Parts: sequence; C-alpha cells; structure tokens
Amino acid sequence: MVVESLIGSVCCSFTVLIATTQILMHLWNYNEPRLQLYISRIVLMVPAYSIQSFLSIIYPDRSLFFNTIRDCYEAYVLYLFTKLIIEYIGGEERVVTHFLHKKQIPHLWPFQNKILILNEKSYHRIKQGVFQFIVIKPLTSCLALLLAGWNVYKEADFSFDNGYLYCSIVNNISVTVSLYSLMLLYLACFEQLEPFGCVGKFLCIKAVIFFSFWQSCAFAIIVRLGWFGEFEEATLFVSSLQDLILCIEMALASVAYWKCFSWRDFVMKNKREYSFLKSVRDVLNVKDVIYDAKKTFTHTGVQLGYKENSWENI
Repeated sequence: MVVESLIGSVCCSFTVLIATTQILMHLWNYNEPRLQLYISRIVLMVPAYSIQSFLSIIYPDRSLFFNTIRDCYEAYVLYLFTKLIIEYIGGEERVVTHFLHKKQIPHLWPFQNKILILNEKSYHRIKQGVFQFIVIKPLTSCLALLLAGWNVYKEADFSFDNGYLYCSIVNNISVTVSLYSLMLLYLACFEQLEPFGCVGKFLCIKAVIFFSFWQSCAFAIIVRLGWFGEFEEATLFVSSLQDLILCIEMALASVAYWKCFSWRDFVMKNKREYSFLKSVRDVLNVKDVIYDAKKTFTHTGVQLGYKENSWENI
C-alpha cells in the first residue's frame, strides 16, 4: 500500500500541476471563450480522474463513491467534446446547413451499406445519441451506490443476482451508441473540422474513456477467472492495482492533452477584455449543460433558423 500510495501521489501531483497550468494559461488567454470554455472543462477530466484514482488507493473502502464521481465526469466530457465540435463549425445552425449541403453519408461499420440522410432531424438524432450517455451513466452509477447499500452490487461479480452485470451491460451499450453517434457527427463534418486537429483531440478523450472502462471490465473478468486467488482478496488487490495504473495513465494523458488542447492556439497580441474570475466561474458553472440537455431531449421539430445561413458563409 505504501509503494502504491507513493507512486500514485507522484503521478497525481504531476497531472494536477500540468492540467492546472494548462487551464490557467487558457483562462489567461481567453480570447475565444466559445471554444476555450469547453476545452478547459475537457482538460479538467485528467486531474479529476487522477485525484479520484489516488483517493481510491488511500481510501479503498470508499472507492465505489469515487468511481461514481469519475463516471459522471466521463459522460460529461463526451458532451463537452460534442459541443466543442459544434462550436468549431460555427454553432448548431451552421452544422444543420452543412448537413443539408452534404445531403448524405454512409454509416460506419458494420452498417456501412446503409445511408444516413443528413438534415435537421438526423442532426438531432445524432446529438441525442451522444447525449443519452450523460443521462444513463450517472443514473447507473448512482444505482450502483444504492445497490451496494443493499449488498447486491459487487464490482467484478458477473453473477445474475448481482447488479454489476446489468449496470455493465447498460453502460456498455450506452457508451457504444454515444461514441458511434459522435463518429457520425465527425464524419459528416470532416471537411470543416480537419483544420482544428479534432482527430488527436478525439483520440485523447477516447483513450482515457477506453482505458478506464474496458480496463475495469478486463480486470473484472480476470478476478472472476480466479487468477489472483480468492474473490474477495482478489477484488481488493485488483481495485488498488487498477487505480494505480490509472494514476500513471493520467500522468501520460496530461502530456497528450497539453499538446492536443494547447492554449498557444489562442494567444493574441491584443487580448480580449474580460474578467478572469468570471471566466473561472463560467468553466465551473454547468447551467448551460442542463439547459442544452433539456433542449436536446425535448426537441419538437422547431426550426433552428438555418435557412438564414448560406453555405458560402461557412
């Protein structure tokens, strides 16, 4: 435990230092708030994961609670990246205008033989496909806490009378649908997004989510197979090992995020006048997320006003 705590603290401290510096530099050069708001929130993902993993090493009996917080932020980041893509293009109206101009795209594997017609309706379906994860993931995480209180939820236990199996299935389907929808959005707007290096940004986010989610599934299977001995002892050992690996991975991820979400892209000789404290408040405020989620899932076909835009202006 001492060795794990020492390595975890070093990695966590490094991650927090890099990420905090990066966010502060973005806020110091806050010249494109519609983009940097989402970038700053996305970068927060790395220290959030690292701190959660480190706290789980120190307090293993509370790891499920810390995992719940991490899971909620995981869903939040997919939303943020989707919004960042939309803002890179110029907002929702321009995305729909682009959809109408492009008309159609093929689906991704294994549905590549099917065609997706691009219009306002398909845009909202894609957006809902991404955003459903930010609703389902926190719900399943909170359900896991509730079931654990009733002693019917144990991590790595795939038995039919245990909630872990069903939460894992739901989360797996939800994140797959979300990532598939996000890839459809990127494929539809590829030409507009290419100058912004969105592939590297997407890979950074996907790598963090992939390693945290599938790593936990892989370790759960290994524990179930009995490779680390008795179930109870193996669960504690693997949980601590997974948290340590995540601390190390987040230290590496902080370097990748520093490069792909660089503040240097927004440095200008003549800075925009703004309040630094207000910028910090905007980054931490999530009212816009709640409003956008409500608007996405209560969409009733109201026009976005894209007819006022012409394709030549994009």
